[in-house]
Amino acid sequence: MRRQFGRTSADYVTSRVHAGGIDLYLLLEAAEPAPGATALDVGTGVGHTALALAPHVRMVLALDVTPEMLDEARRLSVEGRAADVRLV
Repeated sequence: MRRQFGRTSADYVTSRVHAGGIDLYLLLEAAEPAPGATALDVGTGVGHTALALAPHVRMVLALDVTPEMLDEARRLSVEGRAADVRLV
């Protein structure tokens, strides 16, 4: 699994479905994030969900087992200045 996702990690950064699909909007609506809350994103991939949650909560802990996915997530976090996202 790590190898498969590692090889394609950069593709997930620009994937319209993953980066801006309706599912991110629906997730935010369903989760009702609170400003003081901590969110957990398990299987964060390149971090699209974590970055969508970040402006609405105190902190997001984003986990993934694929180092290449986390590298891409770190790049996106820096570009978006999401200091409140911790990638593990």
